Amino acid sequence: ELLAYNANINHRDMYCRTPLDYAARKGHTGVTRLFLENPRTKVNIKTLSGNTALMSALRWGSEGSHQPFLIHPDVNFNVENDMSETALHLAVDKMSVAVVEELLPKCANSINRQDAQGRTPLAIAAASRREQASDVLRALLRVNSIDASLTDADGKTPLHHAA
Repeated sequence: ELLAYNANINHRDMYCRTPLDYAARKGHTGVTRLFLENPRTKVNIKTLSGNTALMSALRWGSEGSHQPFLIHPDVNFNVENDMSETALHLAVDKMSVAVVEELLPKCANSINRQDAQGRTPLAIAAASRREQASDVLRALLRVNSIDASLTDADGKTPLHHAA
């Protein structure tokens, strides 16, 4: 209803978070969809830490919080936050193979992107000791352009992390 009164849909608070970011991080997919359907919504606004609403959904949202973003034509899936993480880095960190598989077609440019510590999504998955790590690794390794020889800031490859 506030939108009918021309409320600023892109208003930022002191953390530079927008209403879309709050809806995404709280897992309110219905509200997220409403914001994304509004043509005035700027979907790639960054918070103070450089996260977009998609990134907030992936990092803090509930299961499926990212899904409304998958069909929006303006979402930049390859943008980096202040830690040089992309949406794919965050999805891999959550260790949800379903989310990783949904993002891979949209994140082709991020497959070998290194974060501030030099870690690629593959290195993050390889370093994980969580049960789902092997499934996430398999999903990543199916991408032809993946480079398993990239080293992080400590000089380690994903294979070093997996050992």
